[in-house]
Amino acid sequence: MAERNFDTLGVLGRKKSVVAGSVAPAAGPTTSDQQGTGFAITHSGVAGVYSVAFTDRYACCLYAHASLVQANRSQYAEVSAVDPAAGTATIHVMATGGAVLGDITIAAGTRLEVLFVMDDQLNL
Repeated sequence: MAERNFDTLGVLGRKKSVVAGSVAPAAGPTTSDQQGTGFAITHSGVAGVYSVAFTDRYACCLYAHASLVQANRSQYAEVSAVDPAAGTATIHVMATGGAVLGDITIAAGTRLEVLFVMDDQLNL
């Protein structure tokens, strides 16, 4: 645990939620070693397609980003759909330089990172 005093994150407006973290790819294909809270990432059963399930439901998504930390940079990730009212999102992983979906290549240090900023006006 950090030995510092952290201040709160300031945002304009009310009821904004930051949902962020990462997972490591695992055999199967599955994911493991989740860091962060408020979501779960699983493989959808389709090559290169990962599903995000949010713990809560939201009014709208203000920002969505996915990235792949990978030593050889042979793939990239992008958010392809977000349904905040249903509490879901979809991430596609593709080969660099192409649009072919493919599962994340398993290697030490590889992580799928996500960042969502959600408007929580449903829960006032």
